[in-house]
Amino acid sequence: SVLYSSPSSSVNHSPASSAIGSPPSSSAAFQTEDVIEHIKSTFYTQCKEINKAGMAEHFQQLTGVSLTGSFHENVDKKGERLLNFLKTGDSRKHKPVLNALLKLQAERNQSSGCSEEVIEMVLLMAHF
Repeated sequence: SVLYSSPSSSVNHSPASSAIGSPPSSSAAFQTEDVIEHIKSTFYTQCKEINKAGMAEHFQQLTGVSLTGSFHENVDKKGERLLNFLKTGDSRKHKPVLNALLKLQAERNQSSGCSEEVIEMVLLMAHF
């Protein structure tokens, strides 16, 4: 079964229309059907809010982890290992990565404005 509905469906998107919208009593447990109905009734507004506030903010609300902060922290910790991985291996598979690395290294020598994080991110994207 589909867990969401499109904005053109006949589902009422107001939070008050769902039994889930009200706080459960201390002994009440959410039923799977109720959760699915709540997802269906709020899908459009959730997407609208996520798009407005940004995916990183939504991720932080869901997990309590700052996506950009976590990314920068992990780049600092694992960036060198990532670069070493991308520089080695099957040359056919990694040729675009090596070309991107050479281009970025040449640009970096010409301009000091290119951060290590940007280089690592471009290489990661070139790999996949």
